[in-house]
Amino acid sequence: PDSAICARKAPDAGLWLADELQRLTGIKPEISCEGSPSITIAEAETDHPEGYRIVSRDSGMKIAASSLRGAFYGVMATADMIGFDGEAPAGDIEDWPALDTRLFFHEVTPHGGPMTSPEQVSRFITRVVARARFNTVVLELKGGLQSESHPALSRNDAWTKAELKQVLDAARRFGITVIPTFNTPAHSHWIGRVYPNLTEDEATGLLCTRNPDTKALIEEMLAELHEVFGGPEFVHIGHDEIGFKTHRKHEAQRCPRCEGTPRWQLLTEDLAWQHSVLADLGAKPMLWSDMLVREW
Repeated sequence: PDSAICARKAPDAGLWLADELQRLTGIKPEISCEGSPSITIAEAETDHPEGYRIVSRDSGMKIAASSLRGAFYGVMATADMIGFDGEAPAGDIEDWPALDTRLFFHEVTPHGGPMTSPEQVSRFITRVVARARFNTVVLELKGGLQSESHPALSRNDAWTKAELKQVLDAARRFGITVIPTFNTPAHSHWIGRVYPNLTEDEATGLLCTRNPDTKALIEEMLAELHEVFGGPEFVHIGHDEIGFKTHRKHEAQRCPRCEGTPRWQLLTEDLAWQHSVLADLGAKPMLWSDMLVREW
């Protein structure tokens, strides 16, 4: 009950550890560097940018890391060592994540029912995503963000920009990179229901990539997402499970812009175009890989 955590170099990590130890043991250590604190979080060079060192002795524990992520992974490992019984074994640990990119894809707009709240997502990031040492979250909002460029696409219960910022802040507290998603041309029912004139071969969930109005919408939405997410290095553009319907349609139902064009060419044109749009924003595209696999 009289334990303390000194976290002068990583205050957020120290606060997280105090809360987690209270959850595990019922005891919340004081945040203080006075006297001889039980746990000290220090800054030190490590062999890996996300690495940490733990020295555990009868006299206390010391955690050393060279980055925000390393500090959090160090305190998470410390909490696991202390556990429910409130005691950590003596020993020396040096560790870091085996994979440099640990990515979690999260969709917050359910097919039915209300939007997942920003409070729920923030708790999920804190309790699950960060605890599992993911360092990247790809967030799919669909119509779940109040759009200024296309308000007709926004759900009635869509998040405000302030609510999105709450989620982004929860992730960035742990050094987690957040990447927005704007998934086209497939999985676009939420767009096709509002703008049926943009669809391909009368398929509600598939957009025509050669329609200039489609290009205008995508360009405006990508720019808006890139801005509200704070200028991320990547934007996820989907491009998975594109079920072209041309071969099942009568001539009158086929898209006049795309009829007779090989599907691989439509895909290649659209990928190259979206790459150039994102390059103008200072970003790169990230996408699902299935349409790039030969068997598809």
